[in-house]
Amino acid sequence: MITDFLPTYYEAMGSNPTYTILRSIVVDGHEVAWMRFEGTVTIEGKDNPYAGNMLRCECDFKKGVGWQLYKGKPYGIGRHEETCLPRQAAMHLRQLELRSEYLRRFKKTTYGDVSFLPQLTDKIVRDLIKKAKAGEFIGEDGNGAEFWGGYFYLQTLAGILDQPMRDIWEEVDKLVTQKKISLEGAVVQKYRKPPAPTWEEWFRIEDDGVIGIASLPTHSKMQQVWKLEIYAPDGTRQQEGTLPLSYSPDFGPDIDDVEEVTQELKKLMSCPNPKESTKE
Repeated sequence: MITDFLPTYYEAMGSNPTYTILRSIVVDGHEVAWMRFEGTVTIEGKDNPYAGNMLRCECDFKKGVGWQLYKGKPYGIGRHEETCLPRQAAMHLRQLELRSEYLRRFKKTTYGDVSFLPQLTDKIVRDLIKKAKAGEFIGEDGNGAEFWGGYFYLQTLAGILDQPMRDIWEEVDKLVTQKKISLEGAVVQKYRKPPAPTWEEWFRIEDDGVIGIASLPTHSKMQQVWKLEIYAPDGTRQQEGTLPLSYSPDFGPDIDDVEEVTQELKKLMSCPNPKESTKE
C-alpha cells in the first residue's frame, strides 16, 4: 500500500511535497489514490507554498518502479502513469460511478438509459465543474486540465456519458455559444470573453525590394489562418490575404504549413497586378 512506501520515499526524495490520501481505490491488490500534495518553492529567497490534488499509485512511491538511486542521488523512473493498468482502471471505475450517480439523480435506472444523459450535458458539465473546484476525483489524473486553466477534459465527459467525442463536441459547442463555458482545445474552462484578435509576424521574405510577411494568430479564439501581407519597395501595402493552417500553431507552425505559406507568398509577390487576395 502507498503508506508502506512513503517513509522510504520521503527519506530518499525529501518531504517537499508531502502527500495525503483523500480517496483510495484498490484494483487487483494495487492501490491507486486521489492525493493531496503540499509543499513550498523558494523564489528570490522567499518560500512560497503550493498545493493541489492528483492521482497517484503505488508505482510512484515504490523504489525500483517509480524512483531509484543512481550514484546516491534519487531519480524518477519512466512513465508508469501511462502503463499502470490499475491506474487506468481506477479512472474508468470513477467515470462509471459518476455515470451511475447522474442516472440516479435524473431518475434513470438502467444502463440503456445512458442515451438520455447527453440531453443533460449542461447540468452535468456544471456539476463536474463544481466537483473539480471542490477538489474531488472525477476520473482523470487531476493536473492536465488545471495546467491549461480549466476544470476537466472533454474526453472525461465522453467517458462519463458513454458518448463518442464527435457528439460531445456538438453538445458542448452549444454551451460555448451560450457563453456558459469556454474551451481551450478540449479543456473546459469558465467563460471568458475572447481577447481582441492580434497577429504576430512569424517570418518575412524579400525579392527585389518587394516584401512578403506571414503572421500567425496570437490566440486560439481567432481564425486559425496565416495572415499574408505584400509590401512594395516604397512601403505601400499592395496585397493582403489569408491562408488556412493545417495544424495548430500552439508551439510554432508545422513545417508543411511553413512550406505552403512560403510558396503562397512568393506567388503573390510575383503577381504583376496585385489585388486583395484570400486563399480558401
